[in-house]
Amino acid sequence: MENLEIIKGGIDLSSYIMKRCLMVIPVILGVILLIFIILQASPGDPARMILGEAASNEQVEALRIELGLNDPIAVQLGRYLLNLVQGDFGTSYVSKTPVLQEVLTRFPTTLLLATLSVVFMVILGIPIGIISAVKQYSWVDNISTTIALIGVSMPTFWTGMLMVMLFSLYLGWLPASGFYGPKYWLMPALSIGIANAATMTRLTRSSMLEVIRQDYIRTARAKGQSERKVILNHAFKNSLLPVITMIGIQLGIALGGAMVTESVFSIPGLGSYMLSAIKTRDYPVIQGGVILIATSFCIVNLIVDILYAFIDPRIKAQYKSKAKNIKKIQIEEDNVA
Repeated sequence: MENLEIIKGGIDLSSYIMKRCLMVIPVILGVILLIFIILQASPGDPARMILGEAASNEQVEALRIELGLNDPIAVQLGRYLLNLVQGDFGTSYVSKTPVLQEVLTRFPTTLLLATLSVVFMVILGIPIGIISAVKQYSWVDNISTTIALIGVSMPTFWTGMLMVMLFSLYLGWLPASGFYGPKYWLMPALSIGIANAATMTRLTRSSMLEVIRQDYIRTARAKGQSERKVILNHAFKNSLLPVITMIGIQLGIALGGAMVTESVFSIPGLGSYMLSAIKTRDYPVIQGGVILIATSFCIVNLIVDILYAFIDPRIKAQYKSKAKNIKKIQIEEDNVA
């Protein structure tokens, strides 16, 4: 009877997805609380930044009262959360426009840049990682590992500036700034993607090496399957979970880390907009941008968690078996009744 209760208490796949969705809520609330406290503790006066150094103390104080900056932190936080629930992210101190409108206008540019960088990361990192694992300790492995270490060590802004010098100034192949078409997209996406590809190469290599040493890989080879089929159908598929996790993490990091790259290439995205807001102490813009990026990061992680249930046969089998057992118990209870 106790076993039956445990089985009945098991969650099916839809409950698992719902549970993961609900876990996003406290994460977002934690991010809102954290960024609010950090901004309150940071030096500088938004009212003074808006009015300038020539403004009198009376004018600054009047503006602080108008913006509600003199209210207790708890009151400011409660007011902000109440407005946020209603879809109001506040109004920019500088441009006097709704923050939600501004961040949503610039977010697609940042999302495109982050997505392209992840595409480059996958195209470059995964094949090189597989080859390095298959050719372990060979000259191919040594070269790819060395390149990966160099790529990890290179800051994205430095890579971007080197690309501008080479492909824009010296060769004249690509435009140095802007984000108005495929030619403009290439260098910014590559500057982020190269560092991420180096990390992906090392992760794929280590994950593949762990799987290649398993008994079922030797069994597949002993059955006479081709090396290509063994590597792609058995080894690579069973090493996908950490790779997919890294893709999701890097996409979220690229969304938040595009700030510097957008500044280097003068891209009108969310990152450069937030950087300008930080300089002017435009708190509503900073809060709105951070919340949007954090929400996107949570959604990406949620998608990765859901993909686990479809990619890993063990997780799929677990939920299928639980669903079958629950259905069987229900049928037995109906027959008894």
